Amino acid sequence: MGHHNIAVIPNPIEKWNPSEVGRENIILNVGRFIRSKQQALLIRYFAEINHPDWSLVLVGDGPELGNCQTLAQGLQVADRVLFTGSVRNVHEYYARSKIFAFTSVSEGFPNALGEAMAAGLAAISFDCVAGPADLIKSDKNGLLIPEGDDQQYMDSLVKLMHNEAEIDRLSMAAQDSMLAFNEEKIAASYFDFMSGSIE
Repeated sequence: MGHHNIAVIPNPIEKWNPSEVGRENIILNVGRFIRSKQQALLIRYFAEINHPDWSLVLVGDGPELGNCQTLAQGLQVADRVLFTGSVRNVHEYYARSKIFAFTSVSEGFPNALGEAMAAGLAAISFDCVAGPADLIKSDKNGLLIPEGDDQQYMDSLVKLMHNEAEIDRLSMAAQDSMLAFNEEKIAASYFDFMSGSIE
């Protein structure tokens, strides 16, 4: 039986202001360097795909950062993988990148994924237990990959990297879909719940 005094309301996602900064061949990942985020797996994918005209940018800090830096060196892709550490200007990376690659296996509400989609990045993510499927409708506004399917993830990522039109299609659809999470609508959801308007 449902509880009438409980509602699930997502976090608000900031509306993106268009940037005049040009997009580059950058695959972006934003998140804390912990095992469940699996940045090491993304580095392995990037090394195996081996497209020298693309770069991988990893924004964030955490206990797995050093291991990931060592991995990039060992796989001989350190010259094309940028580790930014914690930054205040993450929006600059959203503005410059084309693809947001999310490899988490555990999420609540994935704020970084939502921010990237609002900024117009073509997003690819594992369909993990919670979170990404609340934002991505696969093949409509992003790509959802069955968790653990390494080959499908890499194949889908390569197809994106080779198809500018598909990047543009997913980009526009992602931005449109994230309008449902803007601050005004989420605030209204809170108000409706507190005033008893949500059943």
